[in-house]
Formats: sequence, C-alpha cells, structure tokens
Amino acid sequence: MTVGEKRSQLVIFSIVVLLAVSILLVYAISETQGNNSKLVIWDEVDVEGGNRTILIQEFVTFSANFTDNSTGEPISDAASFCQIRFNIGGSWTALENMSYNSFRKLYRFERQINASGNNSWNVLCNGSKSGYDLLNVTDYIFIAEPVNPVEVFLNKPLNQTTDKDGSLIFNCTSRTYNKLVNISLYNNVSGAWRLNQTTLVSGTVNTTTLTLNNIPNGDYLWSCLAYDNESFSAFGINNSFKIGDDLETPTVNLVEPADSVTDSDGAIIFSYNVSDVTSAIDRCSLIINGKINMTDSLVLESKTQFFGLIGLKDNNYTWSVNCTDLSTDANVGSSVQRSFEVRDNSSPVISLIEPENGEIDILGNVTFEYMVSDFSYDVSSCRLIIDDITNQTNTTITELERQNFTIKNLNYGSYEWRINCTDTSPNANVGSSNSWELIVNKEPVVTLNTPIYGSDDNDGDITFNYTVQDDGLLRNCTLYHNISGSFLPNQSNTFVQTNVSLYFTINNVPSGEFDWNVICYDDARVPNSDWGGFSNFMLVVDKYPPTVSTIPNLFWTEDGILTLNLSNYFSDPKGDDLTYIEKHTGNVTIMLNNESNIAVLESAKNWFGNVTVVFTTFDKHGMNISSNNATFTVYEGSDTKPRFILTSPANNTVDTDGYIFFSCNATDDYALTNMSLYFNLTGNLTLRETKPLSGLTNGVMFNVTNLSNGNYQWECVAKDNSSQEQWSDVFDVNVSIEVNLLHHIGSWIVNNINTSKYVVLSYSEYLNNSLTLGLLNIYEADGDLYYSKNMSSGSNFNSNYLIIHPQLINITPNEIFDNNFTVNNTAGLNFSIKYYHQGKEYETTDNITITIRSGIWI
Repeated sequence: MTVGEKRSQLVIFSIVVLLAVSILLVYAISETQGNNSKLVIWDEVDVEGGNRTILIQEFVTFSANFTDNSTGEPISDAASFCQIRFNIGGSWTALENMSYNSFRKLYRFERQINASGNNSWNVLCNGSKSGYDLLNVTDYIFIAEPVNPVEVFLNKPLNQTTDKDGSLIFNCTSRTYNKLVNISLYNNVSGAWRLNQTTLVSGTVNTTTLTLNNIPNGDYLWSCLAYDNESFSAFGINNSFKIGDDLETPTVNLVEPADSVTDSDGAIIFSYNVSDVTSAIDRCSLIINGKINMTDSLVLESKTQFFGLIGLKDNNYTWSVNCTDLSTDANVGSSVQRSFEVRDNSSPVISLIEPENGEIDILGNVTFEYMVSDFSYDVSSCRLIIDDITNQTNTTITELERQNFTIKNLNYGSYEWRINCTDTSPNANVGSSNSWELIVNKEPVVTLNTPIYGSDDNDGDITFNYTVQDDGLLRNCTLYHNISGSFLPNQSNTFVQTNVSLYFTINNVPSGEFDWNVICYDDARVPNSDWGGFSNFMLVVDKYPPTVSTIPNLFWTEDGILTLNLSNYFSDPKGDDLTYIEKHTGNVTIMLNNESNIAVLESAKNWFGNVTVVFTTFDKHGMNISSNNATFTVYEGSDTKPRFILTSPANNTVDTDGYIFFSCNATDDYALTNMSLYFNLTGNLTLRETKPLSGLTNGVMFNVTNLSNGNYQWECVAKDNSSQEQWSDVFDVNVSIEVNLLHHIGSWIVNNINTSKYVVLSYSEYLNNSLTLGLLNIYEADGDLYYSKNMSSGSNFNSNYLIIHPQLINITPNEIFDNNFTVNNTAGLNFSIKYYHQGKEYETTDNITITIRSGIWI
C-alpha cells in the first residue's frame, strides 16, 4: 500500500468516526402515559426502528404505539386517531394523519427530511371519544449530510521523489460508488497551482497515467482531481517531487541495542531512525556481520524504525543499518557499526494442552499433551512431572508440535502435573510449565443381581439387589422402573457402600411385565454415573391368591367352645401372613385371632343346634379366598358349673399399704347366685365374706384392710341356682408396708455455695391413721450425723392417693467435704427414715455420692 493510499484511508476513517459521533447524539424512543392509555413513538434512527443512518432526501418511517394501559392492546377503533407534525428549520408543519397498520398494530407515517442535523417531531393521539386520555409526545431524529464517495490515490511518483532529466510519468487511481467521469492532473510546475491536463474515464475504479516532459529544475507539488456523475469530486493528498541532482545521502542513527550489549535469548529488536533533506527514503537494510540480513521498503523518516531477529545462536556479532533514497542517483547512507554478544540463558517455553487444569478423568488412562519451543537452540529432552516426581522422559522433541506422554491405570485421586524441558545450548537451560491439576475418578460399575432378567414374581413384593464398585466414594444410587407406566426414578439410597449387596424394596406391585435398573453416582466434582447391565432387566409379576382346603363338619357340646386352627385349612404360596373374616348363621359368637390363626366358636348359653360358617382369608395385598360352607353342630348337654373368667390381683402381687381389693368374675349357663372370698388372715383359708350375684355373667369386689407385713393366700367360690359351685385358683399376695424416700440432691457440684434441697417422704393415703413417721437422719460417709428431724409432726399434703411430707435441707459443701473443696473430690450422704405400723418399726434408706467438677462460675 502506498503512502497516499494509507493517508486516504485515514481520511475515510475520520469521516466515519465523525458520523458515528453524530449518531450517538440521537435520542432513543420517547413515551408518555395517562391514566388509562400509553403512547410510545420512534423513528428509523432509533434501535426499535432499525438503528440506521438517515441522509437528506431519504424517506423515513415514523411509528407510534397507542395502547390501553391495563391490557396493552392497541387503541385503533374508528373514533380514535393519531396525528404527526415536524419542526424543520425552526417552524412546525401542520398536523397530518398517521395511518394505522393492522399487521404491525402501529400508527405509521412516511416522509423526507430536507434539513440535516437534529430535527424534532411530535405525535398527538386522541382516543377521547372512546374514553381514553389525549396524549402527545415529542422525539428527535438526526439527518446526516451525504458523505463524498469520491476517493483519489496518488501512486507515482512517490512523495519526495528526485528526478534528473525532467520527464515524469504521473499515475493516480480514483474510485466512487457512482460512476467516474474524468480525472485531471494538477501541479505547480508553471509557478501557480493549476490544471495541467484532463482525461475522460468511466467505471467505479480507474487508474490513469499522465506524462510531463521538460520540467525545469526545482521543487514541485502535484495531485489528481476526480469527478463522478453525481458531481462529487475529490483531490488526492499532494505529493512533492524535485527535478535536479540529489547529492545528499540519508542520515542514519542507531537507537537500540546499545554497543557491546549481551543478549540471553537470541531474539533482538534493532531500532534506528533516518532522515533525508532532499529525497524520500526508498529502503533501509539491516547489516549483520557485514552482510545484508533484511530490507524494509516502508520507511518513515525521522520516526523510529525496527528490525527484529530471533534464533540467533551464541556468538559475537556486529550490526549497522544503511538506507537508500528515492533520488535518481539512489544515494546510500550508512550508520555507525555496533557490536553485541548472544549468550543463551533463555529456557524453553512450554504450553500445556490437555488434560485441562482441573479436568476429571473417568478411565485412569491419561495422555498428557504439551507444546514446547526455544528461540535459540533445539530442545534436547522433556520430562513429565507428577506430584514433583519425574514420571517419564522424551528425548525426541519436535518444537511447536503437539508432544505427549501416556500413563495407564492411574488410581483414584488428585494429581499435580507439569512438564519441564532442557535445550541444547551450552548452558543447558531448563524451562518448566505451570502446574495443572488432574482428578482421576473412574466411573462406578453397577451390577444388577436379583431379580434376574426375565424372572417371575408371584406376590408383588420385590427386593431389588445390586452391587456397585468404585475407586472412591459414592454419592447415591437410584432405582428406576416403569411399574407406573413411565420409566422414572422410584427411590434413592444415599448411604452406598462399595462391593456390598445393596437393596431396594417395593411392595404390592400389580401383575404385569416391567423393566428395572439402578443408576449410581460417585462423588466427583462432576459426578460420574453408571447403569446396571447392558440394558434394563425385565421382570414379570404374576401374583397368586391364598389357597384353601375343605373345612370338615365339626361339633361341640352345649355351653362349651370349639377351637379351630385355620392354618390347617388356609395357606399362602407366597408365605404372606393371612388375616380372616367370617360370616355365620346360628346362635354362636366367633372370635378370630389373626396372629395365631385361631378361631374360637362359643355357643350362646344353653343353646344347641347347627351353625353354618364361611371363613375368608386375605393376604397382605388384599387377594382373598373363601372356604366352603362349613356346618358345625352344638349338641345338647347337661347343666354346668360356674366358670371363672377374671380374678385380681394377680398371683404373687406385692401390696405396699395393706389395703387390698379382690375382684372375682364368673359366668354360668343358667344363673349365678353368690360369690364368696376365702382368706388366710389367721393361718388357714377361711370364709371372709359372701356377696349375692345374679345373671349369667357377673362379678363382685371384696376389700381387706389393715393388713400387716406378710404373705397371704386367697380364693373365691362361685355358686349358681342349680346348687353347683366352682372354686377359683388359690392366689398369693405379699404385703410390705412402704414409705418412699426421694431427694433432689445432684451427684456432682461445681460451685462452693450453700444451697437448699428437698427430701420428700411419701406413702399410701390408706395408711394415714395407721402409720407414724419417726426420725429422718442424714449421715456423712464417715458416720458423722449431718441432719436429723422427727417427721411425725411435719407438714404434708395429699396427691394422687399419696400422703407427701416435703422437708427442705440446707446443703453446705464445706461441711460435707470437710473443708476440702477440690475438683474430683467425692463425698457421700446416707439417708434413713424410720416409721411405725401396728406396733412395729420399719426403716427406708438411700445414699448418694457427690463429685466436685470443674466448670464456669454461674
């Protein structure tokens, strides 16, 4: 590219920048809003309208969006309208109607603007006849002046050319986006700037050559002027030339590097400047060790110019620059000569490629790729460093191409890897890359165990067994199936152990054919996953109901019972626990026990005859089966003795207050008459009390009081109106009069502070008149008496059938610990309360060990 072309491009760039700055001054959309309507307007300069540049005389579309506030729908009924006006040159035009575009749902207007710069325009929208607010808003549009499309570039002679013979060929290029008409040569050879000659041209681009002869010696300017068919014109940037001898050589000054410097990497930037008072510079050359190394033909005078070399080997060098001007004599000027030395201290430069930093590998087979280069010397070797340990070395390196190391079966973990390389310079420089992290986290391996592919299940309760292997930790495993129709996740296990049988369970699956699988995720930063097997496992569920065999006809005697073990007749092939219901005819009661599978049939009192029963059993899924109609016969029998159905207290009961209630309940086939209690208060079981009874089932309560400590026996006898009687079992009861002793003293203490704690005595309220409290004594562990009080006259209250005596005790740590309050010391307290019942003395005791702990003072 010529200097003239560069300068022309700079002019075009400046015009574009100025135009862009002007466009930035334009406003965006304008809007206003009323109570129930909204108006937004824009033009084609706005982003909403196309964001384009508008020139004078171009047609522009102006848009208005008149809408309902609440719905956002356009207001476009026949009674509503929008009008527009423009302020051009300082005065407003008359209002003109805008057209409604039903496709775009906008009011629009199109016109030309003849004034450049910012022009204002205003829209008024009126929907008052339809109940809408009247709105108006103003916006601005920037109209740009047209840009001159004609460009001219001066090709030859170059600026500051010197010529000896006075004959020059002038060459220039013009272009436009219209059509070129002519191009003219202008110069000041005659003294004044004037047209020299004109040539007709055509097309949008044209290069024209014009010749001048017999130009007298002197300094001159020249340019070309081009016109297009739209009357646009432009000059090229003036070039200068000289006619006559040029005896001045270019002046060359070296800048960097300074003389006698030492370079470490063989890469040097040589800088200089050059000037010529009579001619332009044609070219400059870098001279290394007396030979031309490179030449630059695009040289700017009096500006710092540069040559660059890389790959210089270790050695001593000289350098200089010579420059040739554009005169006919091609004058050459040379700089002074400087020296420099190259001694390579630069290391190879290494770039890691992959695996990328932080990458996660799921196989453990890793290829480490990198690229290396060295400016001055070859690279002799490179090494793969894993966690600061050399893993592999490569001695066949090709610079600026991908190199690699490969490792197989890397274990789970995080690794830091880098590459270092050595060059062949005498210094054997070593370069090292950055360190990158590699995370090896292999995919889990899921194995589906049971149910196996294509297996059958007959109860719908399915346990899915699987195992999973992984070299690290596992995050979760999820069961998928399509029992509900779509293949979706069903349940997840977040406590997953590797190489251990794991299970999911689903109950009551309906009959059908289903697919299932398990997916497991490990704990990698980006979790790896695996499905079990090569495909989903298929499972068939075909549930069977329970089975039943024939229940035979059975019988029992009047006023008796029949016990029937239903498990002798019902069973479930799946092993489910069964539940039962029944329907029967006849005067019987049937009690079913689902835990024991026992049915107890009891006929009504004094009734005999036939009863028909149908038993139905259910498995846990609700599948059921019913028995045959079983006929049971109750034969007539003779009158029976009463039968005890409930007695209390139970055998070997311990009573603490000598106040006992005895309950005896019996049943009879005709009628009960009375119930008697026998008790061995004096040694033998003797009649204590008799109470009348009536009905078929009934009971009575006996009360024995003021019993002393000891073991007693008792029994009941029931009689009916047929003079038949039935004795109950003989029961033992133990009486042990008791006073309870409780306290609120803790087993450890932190602070040496006196406190008050309660000691509480309680006993049955039935002992109120027969029991007397005596001394409450508290002893230290060494036997010293700590506290004593006669409790016979203390205050008390009743609660929940108990008489309660509370006593507040002062707890003094120094006294209890014998003035040795030290952490971990212990001390004991022993409690005793004596009490008297029916002339005998009794005692209740308790004890506690208190430990001193360290803690915060509170």
